[in-house]
Amino acid sequence: MKYYKYSQYLYLIAAIVFSISVIYKIFNKQDYGLQAIIAVGFIIMYFVRRSFLKKMENNQENK
Repeated sequence: MKYYKYSQYLYLIAAIVFSISVIYKIFNKQDYGLQAIIAVGFIIMYFVRRSFLKKMENNQENK
C-alpha cells in the first residue's frame, strides 16, 4: 500500500498551501477564518495518517 506512505505528504503540502494563503490574507486584511480551519485540519490529518502508517507497519512486522 504505497498510497498510504505518500498520502501523508499530500496532507502536509495542502496544509502548507493553505497556510500561505492564510498569511497572504492576513496581510491584506481579508477574511481568513475558514482557510485557517482547513489548514489546521490538514495538519491534524498529517499526524493522524503518520500515526496510522506506523501502526500498520508495526502490525506487519509482528506477523
